[in-house]
Amino acid sequence: MLNIPLRFREIPKKKVWGGTRLRTIAGKDFPEGEKIGESWEISDYRHDVSAVLDGPLAGSTLRDLAQKHGVELMGAEVSRRCTRHFPILVKLIDTDDVLSVQVHPSEDDIKQLGARSASLRPQTEVSGETQRSAAARIKGDRVAKIEAWYILHAEPGAVMYQGLHGGITRETFRHKLANGSVEEALRRFEVQAGDVIFCPPGTVHAIGAGLTLIEIQQTSDTTFRLFDWNRPHSPESPRPLHIKESLAVIRFGRQPTRKAHPAIIEHSPWKRERLVKCERFLIERWSFVKRTVVDKATLSRSMSAAPSPSVSPGHSICGRREAQRACAGESCFEILCCVSGRGTVSAGGQTLPLTLGASILMPAAVHSWTVQPDPQLSILHVTPASSFAFEATATEDSPP
Repeated sequence: MLNIPLRFREIPKKKVWGGTRLRTIAGKDFPEGEKIGESWEISDYRHDVSAVLDGPLAGSTLRDLAQKHGVELMGAEVSRRCTRHFPILVKLIDTDDVLSVQVHPSEDDIKQLGARSASLRPQTEVSGETQRSAAARIKGDRVAKIEAWYILHAEPGAVMYQGLHGGITRETFRHKLANGSVEEALRRFEVQAGDVIFCPPGTVHAIGAGLTLIEIQQTSDTTFRLFDWNRPHSPESPRPLHIKESLAVIRFGRQPTRKAHPAIIEHSPWKRERLVKCERFLIERWSFVKRTVVDKATLSRSMSAAPSPSVSPGHSICGRREAQRACAGESCFEILCCVSGRGTVSAGGQTLPLTLGASILMPAAVHSWTVQPDPQLSILHVTPASSFAFEATATEDSPP
């Protein structure tokens, strides 16, 4: 049944910092002028569950497919470990204003925070999140968040904020939080289309204004907001801060800028570049100039032996040692995200278009598929790493 490529109906999210470029850049049919900051392209998070857009499975949800046909969809090993939810979340993000300064926890952080969740408290009292709901949110998620961004479009001078300047200690940072001078502690760098940034847990970061990007992340929304640029917000749009939790999970002294330098794997029959390799997913950029058949069996062997990318200033992007292999050599799902050009992808008698920003899920049951560029096409190719700890993802009845 799951021998065909799948595309899903997007889930748009209005944001105070959102832009309007997803209509023009990604061809989204959103209301003109509406500030859509995020478009969730592939999601199985709580109540935000993607539904198949077309084909014989139209209307089926990603959660139903993962729970009822897990091996066909995700592969035997991933399905064994991820019995409730699909483990990767794909978003399009578009910004007209800078996002809040945030940090995401690691799995070890989540365990420690969960052990004392009764004491969790947002720094500011706002409607929409009380002490009890904050504790329930963290206790319910119990999932770290690792993410990576691929820049589709950048306005001139657009920047990312990631990492802290050398010499910033916990106490120094606490003082800057108190007096509103956090920006002085943040590293910032300009970005352009085609740049890749990896953001491991414990890294302070903020996405700047004027950017349209693809975000690849774990299925999690565990985010600690620690600074919102001193901007006012109405009671209808509360922006709670989580200072205590943020200071507990920031990796002081280990905040390198994570702008990736792709590692070229091969040029024939298509160009492959490794971008990110961590303990949760593997991201490559594939570029096609002619019709190509992708065979998973051959691909799996070559992916295991491929080199790793590096990140400035020369650090490896790799996570744990078991992440050195994708899918442990077995068939697993693949996610294809178009980042330039256009074309089609075909498998099992179904052909789907690939245009800028589009995401397609290739189930594990698809053993080969065909790409037809028009005239050229570049995609992100995303696969799960061989180590998984997603089983604790928030359940359906967790507090939203």
